[in-house]
Amino acid sequence: DLFSEAGNVSSAQVVTDRYTGQARGFGFVEMASEDEAQQAIAAINGDISVTVAGPDAALEALREPLETGQITIARAARREEFPARFQFIGAMNPCPCGYRGDLMRACTCSEQVVRKYQQKMSGPMLDRFDIQLDVQRVDFDKLTDNRRGELSANIQARIEVAREVQRQRYKHLAGVLTNSDIGAGEIDQFCKPDESAATLLKAAMRKLQLSARAYHRILKVSRTIADLATSDGIHIEHVAEAVQYRSRMLLT
Repeated sequence: DLFSEAGNVSSAQVVTDRYTGQARGFGFVEMASEDEAQQAIAAINGDISVTVAGPDAALEALREPLETGQITIARAARREEFPARFQFIGAMNPCPCGYRGDLMRACTCSEQVVRKYQQKMSGPMLDRFDIQLDVQRVDFDKLTDNRRGELSANIQARIEVAREVQRQRYKHLAGVLTNSDIGAGEIDQFCKPDESAATLLKAAMRKLQLSARAYHRILKVSRTIADLATSDGIHIEHVAEAVQYRSRMLLT
């Protein structure tokens, strides 16, 4: 009854805690706001824990596994860690109308509306993307161009060579197979740019106001670009390309 008075019940059940033997009730209740949820909880006498999950909670929950490659599940009597290394590919519009930054059509959204829309993706979450691309519309000439691009087999061959280089580079590090696996402690050893590349990266950090996490990710992407170019060192052209993979269309 308490659940039905508090909100619309989407599911509810009573289970026995495997560790304490106590019966516990679980339910998901749809409410208009966090304030309503807290008022409903205050009206219930008992030991209750609540997690208020907004529409972006599932996305934000990926921050830990994206950073560490692991996910931690904690319960009353134990704590477990599980491997959770994955490749995350996502897409979003720059604004509600979808035309911010378009070269042919003007955006109709105010800056306030754009900022509110883009805040659905938090800064810390966006920082965890190694590569961010601003994609323009495909013009008619390219759509109707019958010329074939580079064969996928040729691209695959380059990637396999670069992956083998990385396997050999990190063969003495447990759990490290690729550039993306190394931590901040190994970056100075394996991702050190030459002098001109370091100067460019320093200027980019200041101009784009990038975080320390973005700095490390740019270096790792630069190392990968150099591997694909079969270059032993990280040079200015590799850092320049990696810096281009940080989005400039989003508001700061």
